[in-house]
Amino acid sequence: MFNAKGRFADAADKFEGVLRSHPDTPLLYEYLGSCYERVGKSGEAVRIYREALTRGLESSEFHLGLARISMTKGASQAAEAELRTAIELDPLSVVAHHDLGDVYRGRGDFEKARQQYELALEINPSYLYSWNGLGMTLGSMKDDQGALEAFHQAVNVAPESPLPYLNLAIQLERMGKRAEARAAYEEFLDLAAGKPDLDRERYLAESAIERLESLTVRRLGERRWRPTQNVGEGLEPSQGSPQGAPLHSRRRPPDVPTPTPSEGEILVRVHAT
Repeated sequence: MFNAKGRFADAADKFEGVLRSHPDTPLLYEYLGSCYERVGKSGEAVRIYREALTRGLESSEFHLGLARISMTKGASQAAEAELRTAIELDPLSVVAHHDLGDVYRGRGDFEKARQQYELALEINPSYLYSWNGLGMTLGSMKDDQGALEAFHQAVNVAPESPLPYLNLAIQLERMGKRAEARAAYEEFLDLAAGKPDLDRERYLAESAIERLESLTVRRLGERRWRPTQNVGEGLEPSQGSPQGAPLHSRRRPPDVPTPTPSEGEILVRVHAT
C-alpha cells in the first residue's frame, strides 16, 4: 500500500519487518531493495540485494538493481557484469538489454549499444526508452535518418509523453528540417505545460523556437533586401519580425545557458523501476 502511494520510506520499514518473518521470499528483497533505491539509500539497497544472493535466492531483478547502483557510481564494468548475469537468468529481460545498451553507449561502443537496444525492441517493440537510446546511438554513428526514424517511433509508442517530441525536434533541427522541428518543439511545450520537473527542457524548447524564428527572419530578409529599400523597411510583425511577439517567448533564468543542438542534448530519461 505504501509502495503504491509513493511512500517508499514507510514501505521500506514495513518490508524490513515482514522480511524478518519470511527471509526466504525473493519478492520481499526485490521490493525492499527498490524502496531503498527510491529514497536514495543505495548502500542499504546493495545490502539487501547481496543478502538475497547470499541466501541462494537467484533473480535477475537483484542483478538489475546492483547494476543500476553501479551505473550511478560510474562503475560501468561492474554494471556490465551484473547485467550479463541478469540476461543469463532472464534472456527476455527488456530492461537488462536496454541498460546494457546504456552502458555501451556511455563508453562510446555504439555498435554494441545498437545491438542491445535492438534486442530490447525485439522483445518489446513499445519500449520507449530503447527507441530513445537507439536514436541517440544512431545519431552518434552519423546515421541521421536512422536516428530520425527511431525518434519518430518513440513518439508513436508514447504520443502523450512530452520528451519524445523534444528528442525528435532536436534531431529534426540538426538535419535542417526547421519547420518540422518547430512543430515538434511546440508539441513538446503543449504536453509539458504545468510540469515543473520539465522546466529546463521547456527553456531549451523555447529558446530553440526563438532561434528558428530568427533564422527564418534573417533568411527572408536576405531574399527580400534590395538596395532601393529604405532603412527600416522589412518584414511586418505578422510575417515573423522580431518586433512581433514570438510564440513561447518566456526568457530563461540567468543560470540556464542558451542551448544549441548537440549530441549531448538529446534527452533520455532513466526507466522507472
